[in-house]
Amino acid sequence: MLITATARGIWVRQAENGSVQVGLPRRKLFLVGALLVSSVISFAQMLPIAGSYRYVPDDAVKDHCKRHKLQVPKGEIVLRDDRTFSLTINDSEGVHTTLGSYVVENDLVRFSVEEGLGRDLPSVMRLSKRGLNGKGAAYSRVVVKVQEGATVEKVVTPPAPPIDVAPPATDGIRGKTNGVWSVWRNGREDKTIRLTIRDGKFKCLMFMDGTLSSSGDVEYDDATNSFTLVYREVDGRPLSPDSFMRKKIYLEEEGTTFFIEKFQYRRKEG
Repeated sequence: MLITATARGIWVRQAENGSVQVGLPRRKLFLVGALLVSSVISFAQMLPIAGSYRYVPDDAVKDHCKRHKLQVPKGEIVLRDDRTFSLTINDSEGVHTTLGSYVVENDLVRFSVEEGLGRDLPSVMRLSKRGLNGKGAAYSRVVVKVQEGATVEKVVTPPAPPIDVAPPATDGIRGKTNGVWSVWRNGREDKTIRLTIRDGKFKCLMFMDGTLSSSGDVEYDDATNSFTLVYREVDGRPLSPDSFMRKKIYLEEEGTTFFIEKFQYRRKEG
């Protein structure tokens, strides 16, 4: 075996079988690796996050609206530098506003709803140069440019079809109950009550003579296929820790309905 070293530290090794190997010194290998890592980090840091994103309804939503003569939803989500967001969706039922915060993990954006129902907002979406993709929803990035003194708003090419990005901790009863639920009476939906359950938190809105809000935490029990609503606020009034209300609820076997007292709740489509 013959090993030859050059002045720059590059070595050449010739094995007995005639094969030749060329290598770099460890320091150079370290620098090359560091440059590769820094380029990846720089790319992630350069990818803009804050800004406006326009809701892009998929073909299934458009077909549903066309069959039932409904307004195709329009909406926009605004992500701010302080890691808060606002989402406005305008559909046949009116204007729905959702407020909250978000965190970024690599190329995933995870949302936490603090006010509103979270209509058309997956709990986690994937970020790309073209926008946001999530399960059941996609948003295109809105680019604002100034041309000859005039502000021009341009919507980039819509993202690819929504991808199935699994939200955190969706196994068992927790995953089955995540979403928006509505009350049904005599085979009809009661649109005055909305219950939103999302990752350990819940919020119930009643639209009667104004809007009444109750909220709190959710405790899960996979063994009994049940969950407990722990009320911290009732009708807009906060409760002291020693007076929290608790309501245990059993999810029906099909996973799409449950009862609170005599009221049947069904998962709301969309």
